[in-house]
Amino acid sequence: PVYVPDWSFQDAEPTLYSEYSIEFPGFLNYAFALTGPRPDVQGEITPLNRTYGDASRMRWAKVDAPAIRREPFMRALSDYQSRMQVQFAGYLDPGVGYITVLGTWEKLAADLGASEFGRNLKPSRRIRDLALELTDGTNNDRERVEALYKFVSQNIDWNREYGWYSDRKYDDVLKQKSGDAGEVNGLLVSLLRAVDIEAELLLISTRQNGQTIELYPITSQFNYALAWVPVGSRGISLDATDPYRPSTMLPLRALVDRGWISDADNPRWTAIKSQGAYRRQTYGIARIDETGTLHGEMSGSDSGYSAVESFEMLENGTVDDYVRDEIIDLPAE
Repeated sequence: PVYVPDWSFQDAEPTLYSEYSIEFPGFLNYAFALTGPRPDVQGEITPLNRTYGDASRMRWAKVDAPAIRREPFMRALSDYQSRMQVQFAGYLDPGVGYITVLGTWEKLAADLGASEFGRNLKPSRRIRDLALELTDGTNNDRERVEALYKFVSQNIDWNREYGWYSDRKYDDVLKQKSGDAGEVNGLLVSLLRAVDIEAELLLISTRQNGQTIELYPITSQFNYALAWVPVGSRGISLDATDPYRPSTMLPLRALVDRGWISDADNPRWTAIKSQGAYRRQTYGIARIDETGTLHGEMSGSDSGYSAVESFEMLENGTVDDYVRDEIIDLPAE
């Protein structure tokens, strides 16, 4: 088989010795990537002569690997493990020659652009007419971005599914008013292109999915898509899956270091920035009367991610529930 599983040198308990060894025939080619802390992972390659022809054995080992367990505020556990990731790269066909399976980022972007993924981003007449209507009266690209972001975030429901590749037409997403993250933000990209803003889908791996490997064009490492627009000095990353979140803020799941801009003509990696902090302030004035009864007033304010969280809680519950859970039961700091 051409599929080879990945391997982790660490587990929840300390490991005295962990070894990963693979033997494969010479007409198969694999790409290997060591990730995580790995200064003491030792590797070697041994040529072999088998009855079926030339072969190779590749071996990596780690001695006294420390335990690793999930802790609060961690991203994906795999980001901190010494791991070997394996990808099938190509094979030798005797009648044809070497067949490349793992190509380049440029080849991947060109293939995506020629597929349904890329063709669907081209604005339809309906999307073009809607985009022109929504941006009527705007004066610059930033205002047009805000108008289209507001429409998508407030009118298209995110179905709580991740994803980045879809062959579903964005006219259907618009008609049904629902889609996964890639479809919601893909619709936003299509609307932006309709008003001559060169938007692209920005593919990422969410915080709990693990960091990406930029060395090899492996699409399976992506599980989410943002919209990216070339506005400002570094461009802007957008996620229209939440009606309460301003365009300058990304959801917590998308607060990662870098993503891949799937531009068919100029694919590239870019840093991802988001504005906003989690800030909550609670004030209280209280007194105890002669009977021992407590009297007082409390007030609070939320901003940034805390405000988005509060809006969502109020939408899904009652004001009484919110006051009881978030104010009365708020732990002292």
